[in-house]
Parts: sequence; structure tokens; C-alpha cells
Amino acid sequence: MVKNMKLLIISHCAPYDTVGTAGEKTHNYYLKFFSKQSDIDVRLITVCKSTDVEKLDLDSYGIKSQILIENQCKFVSFKRKFIRAISLIFNPNDKYANFVSKERQRFFCNAMKRWQITGYTPDCIILEFTHNILLVTKVKEIFPGIPIIGSSHDVNYKGSYRLWQFEKNPLIKYFRYRQYHNLKQREIEAILSCDLIVTQNVNDIRIFRENFVLKNKKYVRIVPYYDSYSHLKRISDGKTIIFFGSMGRQENYLSVQWFIEEVFNKLDNDMQFVVIGGNPPARLRKYESARIHITGFLTQEEVETYFAKCVCMVAPLLLGSGIKVKILEAFSGGIPVVTNEIGNEGIFAKDQEQILYCETAQEFIKTLKEISNTHIDIQHIGVHGKEYVTQQFNLEQSRDTYLSAVRKLVGCE
Repeated sequence: MVKNMKLLIISHCAPYDTVGTAGEKTHNYYLKFFSKQSDIDVRLITVCKSTDVEKLDLDSYGIKSQILIENQCKFVSFKRKFIRAISLIFNPNDKYANFVSKERQRFFCNAMKRWQITGYTPDCIILEFTHNILLVTKVKEIFPGIPIIGSSHDVNYKGSYRLWQFEKNPLIKYFRYRQYHNLKQREIEAILSCDLIVTQNVNDIRIFRENFVLKNKKYVRIVPYYDSYSHLKRISDGKTIIFFGSMGRQENYLSVQWFIEEVFNKLDNDMQFVVIGGNPPARLRKYESARIHITGFLTQEEVETYFAKCVCMVAPLLLGSGIKVKILEAFSGGIPVVTNEIGNEGIFAKDQEQILYCETAQEFIKTLKEISNTHIDIQHIGVHGKEYVTQQFNLEQSRDTYLSAVRKLVGCE
């Protein structure tokens, strides 16, 4: 029986309470929850952008850490992207799937060895995100025999597959295929080397089973963290459609671009489209007009203003994989969601009950026109979506389930 569990977590993005992206929020939520347990000593090895150092709050939670600070100047960022692109071309079979730079590999290994020299040996190691699960062999070399948890936020090779399928340029498509093929092999190999697999949706469990990853393997499903908007008092203006997400991400801005060109421009002139999210690229800004508004970053209060008055949220996603937290957040606020298969992936909401399901441009146009003409009971959809997320995506139950699985793995239960 272990009285004081020593838990080591390795990730490639430093968590803090005001972190922005969905995956980082989930990482932060469970890390801080573990740190609050009186019998768990949490340590973290991670990477932080130089621009985010002042936001770090690990010390206030009693979390010991070693952090690689990465310079975010434009030249250095371009250099990293260039080196990765060259690696994808000339080293397509990289055993870390070109996800983990040499610099990060060295840092993670040296950080573990620095603590090991002081006599530290963890009782359990969590590798957060696929990027770090790929390092499982190196981690086992340094800490042999220690149980390792692979926390898979989504099946990365599925997202890579969609990128390959989506690409039109033949040359780039070829390299996308090679990237997908290698990532699938490496991701499955790495997951198989873990002692416990953590997934965030039932769909990922199915995919891993199809590839024999979960045969004789322990796994636990957790709920991704999402901000709750259950306190919202919604009064729809009947004309504002919103899209919500980090607009610097390809899967978001390409989806918005498609929606504007193929759907929104064919709707009635009294409809408004508001794109909410930071870092929108110039290619998206060009669509701004009297009817289309690209907000850029908004405060929580400003986001809630749009959430309260919109008639619905659209998520016509073209790329990506895993659960879309933006949809869970919309559900929590009672906002009706119009989305497709990728948007509903891992959520499994029912069409005409908790969501409105569309796949083609014509289906989106038809549904949104019916909403505009009040031919759909949109309030019913919002109410049922809110009930669904409360019942199926309970964060408190999820964190207790995760904690219990970790304790059981190391012999605390």
C-alpha cells in the first residue's frame, strides 16, 4: 500500500488557470485536481511559451516543476515550423511521428534524470497528449517498471487522416498520406506500451479496439473540461448565428470560410453571422461586412453576451478529431447547435432532439431557413441539449473515476 503517491506528469503545454484551448483546459483541470489530494505529490515536466511565463500558477498549487521556456519570436517560430516541414519530407518514418522536437526530447529526458539523481522515483507517470505518449519508450528506459498512463485527448491519426483526405494539392497530399501512415503506426505502438489508457470519448475506445489496442489493456473514459454557461438567461434575437472557437486553428477557420461561402451568403439578408475566437487569420478577416462579424478575442463577459442573444451556434467542421468542447459549452448554456458528423463525434447527441444534424451545404441552408422562419422548435433543442450535457458529461463524476483508476493502478485501492 502506497501512503504518499508520487505522481509525475509530462506534457508539452504548461497549464495555468486562464489557459485558452480545450485540451490545455482539460490538462489543467485534472492536474490541479490531483494536486489538491492530500496524499498525492504531483510533479510536472512541461514546456511553456516565453509569452505565457507570467501566467503560470503551479507554485500556488504546490506543484514542483521543470519547464522548458520556448522563445516565441517570429523568426524562432518560423525556424521550428521549417525544420518540422523538412523532417516530414526527408524523415517521414520518424519514430516520434515528427511530433516531438529533438530539443524537447532532450529536455524531458534530462529533467527526469535530474530528479532521479536526487533519489526521486515516481509511483506513476502520466503522459499527457499523444505528443508525449510517443515518448513512452524513453520514459521506461529512465524509470523501468513504473506504471505509465497514456492520456489520449483524441486519436491524432484520425485527424491526420482527415487532413490527407481534405488536401487538394497532389504533392502535399502525398506527404500528408505518409504523415498519417507513420503517425497511425507510432501512435498505436505507443498506446500499446502504456499500462492504463485514458480516453475522452466512446468513439476513441471503439477505434482503439478496432486496432486491437485495448485487447487485454486497462482503460478509463473521462470527460474533457468545459466551461459551464448554465447560468445564462437566454433571450434570442432570432437572427444571430454564431461560431465559437480558437480561430487560429486550421480546422476552425477553414470551416468558417466554407460556411460563409457555401451557406451563409445564401441566407436571408436579415441574418447575422458572428465568428467568436482569438487569432483569426487575414484570410478570414476579408469576409467582414455589415452581416458578418469577426470579433477576435473576447472577454468571458463579451462571449456570454453573444451566447445569450444568438438564435443558434453552427459547427460545420471539416477537419479535426475527438470531442468538440465548444459544443458541450453551447449545450450547457441551452444554445441550440447545428452541426455535422465531425462536430457530433464522441458526443452522440440525437438529431431533432439535442442537436440539429446537417452534412451538406443544402441541408445547412434548409435548416437555418426553417429556424429563421420559426418552423423548428429551437427552444426545445436547446433545453434538451442542456439536459444531455448535464447527464452525460458530469465533470465531478469524471474526476473521481480518474482518481480511482490511478489509485488502483499503483495499489492505493
